[in-house]
Amino acid sequence: MNSKTTRTVFGSLLAVGTMWAAAWAVDKPELLPISGKINWVFDYEEGKQLSRTSGKPMFVVFRCER
Repeated sequence: MNSKTTRTVFGSLLAVGTMWAAAWAVDKPELLPISGKINWVFDYEEGKQLSRTSGKPMFVVFRCER
């Protein structure tokens, strides 16, 4: 790669890394209870453990709160 390409790639990675860090620095929104037939698990690690012990697959939803 030439010098200009290297600077462009590095700048892009730096920008993405900065945005990612800023997104994680924001306080997480309060979890609201949801009534219904499904008992939702909001903690990823707890969900993985439950999936292992029950032998059932996980259904993961990623969503933006803001």
